[in-house]
Amino acid sequence: MNKINLNLLILAFILLPLTAKASCRLGVGEENLTVARVMRNFGSFTLAADSITLRSTNPWGHEETTEVEMGEAIDKLNLAIGCAEEVLKDPTGDVLPSKISSMTDEKEKAELVDDYVYFMTDFKDGLLEYREIFRKLQTQKPANRNFKEAKSKLDDLNEIVDRAHRKL
Repeated sequence: MNKINLNLLILAFILLPLTAKASCRLGVGEENLTVARVMRNFGSFTLAADSITLRSTNPWGHEETTEVEMGEAIDKLNLAIGCAEEVLKDPTGDVLPSKISSMTDEKEKAELVDDYVYFMTDFKDGLLEYREIFRKLQTQKPANRNFKEAKSKLDDLNEIVDRAHRKL
């Protein structure tokens, strides 16, 4: 029994540094979180929910979404939310748009950082709402699920991203 507890304690200390970064996964060979990794994670982690939403609002018919698919979408939205939270904890250095490094005017840099933080906050809030829509849908019988609200939120999230691309 003591050996098992000691092994669990050692495992916890080994994994502790990994869980500190677990809110926004790094890729193979990556040691630091970067804006590129954050954006790739957003794309990867929202894909399941986006696919369900688009498939379920297809005017030509669709298959019912399984409980497993709904759970996976919610879990991955949690990961995307974690990435946004990670950036918002310390919006400096490599998690900022690379455009900042080439800027010389400090006021313009500060404005760009403010815009980026605004975008990230807006996007995170949208992801939270998207996840809540999926949680609500998950409580319904598959045949009764209407993804119209999810489609509207997906459109809102896409607009936030498009606006950020134009501005940042």
